[in-house]
Amino acid sequence: MPETPKVAQLIVERFVDSSGPITIAIGGPGGTGKSFFSKNLAAFLSDSAILTLDDYKHSRRFREENGVFGPHPQANRMELIVEHLREIKRGRSFDQPVYHSEVGEADQTKTYVPARFNLLDGEVSTYPEFEEFVDFSIYIDSDWKTQLMSRVVRDVEERGHTPEKVLTTFLNSNLREFPRYGEPTRARAHLQIYCDSEYRFTIREQRKNSV
Repeated sequence: MPETPKVAQLIVERFVDSSGPITIAIGGPGGTGKSFFSKNLAAFLSDSAILTLDDYKHSRRFREENGVFGPHPQANRMELIVEHLREIKRGRSFDQPVYHSEVGEADQTKTYVPARFNLLDGEVSTYPEFEEFVDFSIYIDSDWKTQLMSRVVRDVEERGHTPEKVLTTFLNSNLREFPRYGEPTRARAHLQIYCDSEYRFTIREQRKNSV
């Protein structure tokens, strides 16, 4: 992916004179390749770590009872994310939750050690609640068919969900909630990247003051 080292170089150059941990939000709708991109970007950034914000979702039971899906702020432990982002900026380690789809909740924790570059991977990473802790933001988008097929592969083949459940989640998460809560963050992102059906990433727009 030729764009990934280009993005890494842009980030390194932007923060060459900055001290302390740098936080990079990687947001966008579900199924656009955020996690795939985050892992590849981390490989090009020395001293980097990934904080997966999907781990901060409330339990599946809570979300079902409250009629909310992943992009909805109420579906996520927003205050805990803020607390942990504050710890990252202070350079302090913390115990982050680990969500298990099999049981539908975060049932254990693991230690997160802040790195030079901290990649915040998740739909909500670019939300305004976290702006004061984010130094650079990347918004990844794709065709809706790519988003749907990504969910089918991930949720049916890897998580054992039924096709009906995947379709319900897609309709509510990608087509109803994310346009309301996540789409408005696109304009504020430093980079807008497009993921095609082959998971090739292309920079579509770069905010003028991003470098």
